[in-house]
Amino acid sequence: MSWSTMRATAPTFELPAVPTTVVVPHPDDEVLMFGAMIQTQRQRGVDVQVIAVTDGEAAYPDDGVRPDRLAAIRRGEQMAALAQLGIDGAAVQRLGLADGDVEHHLDALADAIVATGNPMVFAPWAHDHHCDHEACGNAALLAGARTGA
Repeated sequence: MSWSTMRATAPTFELPAVPTTVVVPHPDDEVLMFGAMIQTQRQRGVDVQVIAVTDGEAAYPDDGVRPDRLAAIRRGEQMAALAQLGIDGAAVQRLGLADGDVEHHLDALADAIVATGNPMVFAPWAHDHHCDHEACGNAALLAGARTGA
C-alpha cells in the first residue's frame, strides 16, 4: 500500500477544545512530541499548561559542557520554542527533576499533573524506550486514574 493511500484512509482524531496539560520530559520534547497539538490548541484559544519535568542536563555527557550550563541552555531553548507555539512562560511549570531519574518521582509528578485540573493530558507513551519518557507516561496514567483525565 502506498503512503498516500495509507494517509488518505487513516483514522483521524478530533482534538477536543478543552484545557490541556502537556507533560514534557526534556527540553525539545515539547516540539518533537507535541508541537502540532500545542499550536492547534493555542490557535483555537485553548489554555495549554506545560509541565517541564527535567532540564535535560544529562543529554550530552561527552560534549564538555557542564550539566548546569547545559541545563540553562536547554531551558532557554525550550522557552523560545514554547513561545513560538503560543505558550506564555506563566503556563510552564518547571519541576527540575534530575534528568534520567524521573522514575523515582512518579507520585510527585502525578500530583503536579492532577494539580493542573485539566481534563486532557498528553504525555509520552508509558512503554517508550527512554526511562524518563516512560516515567512521564506512567505518571500521567496515575494522574488520569485519580481524575478521569
